[in-house]
Amino acid sequence: MVKKETFYIILLLIGVLLSAFKGDQKIQYFQSSTISLEPDNTKAFSINFKDSIPSDTLFQIRSQEGIPISYYRKVNTGICFDNQCRLLDIKLFWNITGRYLGFELPEKEFLSKAEHEPFEEKEYERLHEILAHSESPLGKFAYNQLMVATVPNFAGVDAVSSATSPDVLQHVVEGAVYTTYMLWHTVYGNTQDEVKQLTLSLLTPELVLQILESPDPSDRMWVVNEIPEEMEIINELRDKLLQLIDQDNYSLAERSINAFHSIDLTSEPLQLLLLEKFYQSDYSLQKLIINKLNEAPELSCEVTLNLAFNIENFSGDILSRILDIFQKHNVSDSKVLQKVAVLLDRENVYVSKKVYNFLKHTRSHDKVVEQELLMYEKKRATQ
Repeated sequence: MVKKETFYIILLLIGVLLSAFKGDQKIQYFQSSTISLEPDNTKAFSINFKDSIPSDTLFQIRSQEGIPISYYRKVNTGICFDNQCRLLDIKLFWNITGRYLGFELPEKEFLSKAEHEPFEEKEYERLHEILAHSESPLGKFAYNQLMVATVPNFAGVDAVSSATSPDVLQHVVEGAVYTTYMLWHTVYGNTQDEVKQLTLSLLTPELVLQILESPDPSDRMWVVNEIPEEMEIINELRDKLLQLIDQDNYSLAERSINAFHSIDLTSEPLQLLLLEKFYQSDYSLQKLIINKLNEAPELSCEVTLNLAFNIENFSGDILSRILDIFQKHNVSDSKVLQKVAVLLDRENVYVSKKVYNFLKHTRSHDKVVEQELLMYEKKRATQ
């Protein structure tokens, strides 16, 4: 049986070995990516990034099936201030949606601050945190606003040095203001746009589905905004978009509804599924869904009858929008018009007048509807 003291010595040795092993590893910090497939190959794209970094190559990491997993760019440039320069050698990574993914340094390479002092672990973590903040105030600062001139407070010295502007200090790694600034602007500059464009050129329904499974909500938001009108909405993608129509996330729900285009709405099953969502949703989403149904080239008879047979449950703006749909699609089915005619008795003058105008516009010859219209006109004449 191993003695207690021996056990602790073994644990200590394991800790030392692990620390030594970690020291030989590359310094790297990453967020979760959308695609978790195994990297297989890399494709290089020559691009004019229109920035100050000498490299003109964007690398796309792909799976064996050719699915993009991430992108990276090598940054080799000098960072100079106060007559001091140091070489910055780092890889910046982007997720396929353009979101910042992480950074990696070559083996035995490190980042340094003023006076060439190496970063500590907490400063790498701070840099990673800053680079992940797409709305950082760093985007509003010009390069010449980063530092303020300071004059030594003793006589006979003309030297002028620089100190980080107090307004900037809270948004950078202390002692590495220029490094932080340059890296942040590289992450959110033209390179990010090029990443998005390359992904869009490869976008398929299957890839959209994979992005919609991302743990990061910004990825899902990005891709529903980017679904092209000409893309086929396969059943799996249709069902996933419908799942996202949830009032807990109005913005994502709105974009998911708008991801369906007129050509998709020729599908009667899709119209019926949207109608089902309509009944499950609150007022704000109901407006969006009814507007989307209004874009259908032709409204399904089943959808029309379903709305008509439930029309008494609606009022105000939603009721008005339903009538607008009926009018746009020239609905003249007697069963529908009879259900609508019942609303002529509504006390709300706006609603009853809207219903009256719709029924008159249809020029229906249905006897029940004609009788309801006549009664309404007589009632209005006596008021």
